[in-house]
Amino acid sequence: MKRKNALISFLTICTIFFPNLLEKAFSQDKLLGIWKGTFMDQFQVELLFERKDQGFYNGNIIMYADEQMVQNDQIVDISKIEDTVRFFIPSKNTNFKGRVSKPINELSGNFIFPDGTMHPILLTKSLEKSDVLKRFNIEYLHQDLEFIYTNLKKYHPQVFSHTSRDAMDLIVDNVKDKINAPLTINEFYFFASEITDNIHCSHTGIRLPETYRKRRNTRVEAFPLQLYFMDGKAFYIPHDAETSSPILPGSEIISINNLPVENIVDTLFFLIPAEGQNISTKYNILNNNFNELYPHLDKANEFLVEFKNGDNLEKTIVSSISNKRLKTEAQENRNTKILNFEMLENEELGILKIPSFAIPNMEEYLQELDRVFRFLKSNGVQDLIVDLRDNAGGHPIFAAQLLSYLTNQNFTYFKRNEEVVEFEPLYNPMNPNTLNFQGKLYVFVNGGCLSTTGHLISLLAYHTNAKFIGEQPGSTYRCNDKSVQLICPITKLELNVPTTTFTTPAEQYFNLHPFHLDYKISNSIFDIFS
Repeated sequence: MKRKNALISFLTICTIFFPNLLEKAFSQDKLLGIWKGTFMDQFQVELLFERKDQGFYNGNIIMYADEQMVQNDQIVDISKIEDTVRFFIPSKNTNFKGRVSKPINELSGNFIFPDGTMHPILLTKSLEKSDVLKRFNIEYLHQDLEFIYTNLKKYHPQVFSHTSRDAMDLIVDNVKDKINAPLTINEFYFFASEITDNIHCSHTGIRLPETYRKRRNTRVEAFPLQLYFMDGKAFYIPHDAETSSPILPGSEIISINNLPVENIVDTLFFLIPAEGQNISTKYNILNNNFNELYPHLDKANEFLVEFKNGDNLEKTIVSSISNKRLKTEAQENRNTKILNFEMLENEELGILKIPSFAIPNMEEYLQELDRVFRFLKSNGVQDLIVDLRDNAGGHPIFAAQLLSYLTNQNFTYFKRNEEVVEFEPLYNPMNPNTLNFQGKLYVFVNGGCLSTTGHLISLLAYHTNAKFIGEQPGSTYRCNDKSVQLICPITKLELNVPTTTFTTPAEQYFNLHPFHLDYKISNSIFDIFS
């Protein structure tokens, strides 16, 4: 039991070494890369070392139980005296002391737990290159670009609906021309995303390889500031996970590590799929995921931030923050309820929030809808807000069920799609629910309304007198899916391509009218704080 407890304790620690004091016998070049070993006879350990500016080094240990990553941490106080290596893991109050062999191909030593117990490990320098460090030759990268474009043309049902074939051919050629040197996977990721971005489809995109995603966070630190982006600008909006900052809340951020904000926005936009020319989706995802997206551009431990203080430009350096801390806060703020309902203004106005249509329990969902709409009817509530903001979709049957409570008309959810027979009930007329709401309906929408949430929005516009409030939704009457996932043969980037299109009967309405917002909301910084 003690051994098991020690094992569990170690899974919450992480180790990596990299000597600050290097001697000739301790070659810098030979230490860069991957070291591998086994801990406690069953856990695979992978140490990755990379160079940092000004003679310093960064590294991490990644530990796996089978294929599951169970550990990823940083170390400090790294030193080497002769052949002895020491470092400290502050997050777990754990020391390491070990010895390197000559020639440098093994590192053996002990992790010294807070209770004083020592646990040995032997690590061997791997001849393999890390996916993080490996660079692929130009001709191989061109092959993967051709693989991406060929399969987009093969599978995508509307591959040239927004960008013509000639224009897409030119875009692919231009991307190839820009690749004039070997690239890492992360660097190539941006070039490949230029192609998928020009399909202008929210279900078409590129992901980093699964194995790379497990290993890419070789540093567990992230950019520490919460930023809000709009109109190509960024503003500082504090959150609880941040340390104290000399930047006043609401200040405009001009650049990060000398990279202008407008360039950051333009580059990260390639990684964010969106429907058509929709920009609200790109800003929505950027505002919700900037701290996860930014490391693709810059994995520094410190950031030189230029910002406006009144009419003056000022600069400050901010240190990175624990990525785990940011993720923990995001998890704590995540809405896990199937739906949320409350009454406001002396019980005269109801607000129904549906966070997602990816719902695990249909019976519970229908029971909750029944409860809400029975309450509205029995209490004579005449005003209802349905908040669909940031609902990225899910299974259309759940959206169709909600629609049955919001209209008093028969409706058909989808135009028939012979390729997807399992949606047969959605191709036929559906009846409104006997508890359907008959008062004034208001619908909150934004760029985070994607996939079948867009289908629902189009049908609400078509079958009800709802007033729509917010910003342009991420999608409406038409959306592609039934996606396939393909692996690029060289870099192993993962390509997601939809194979069919789902369209609502509201198409005839939207062919004549773009989506109409009754009240367009353009947030100011004051609004964001409020």
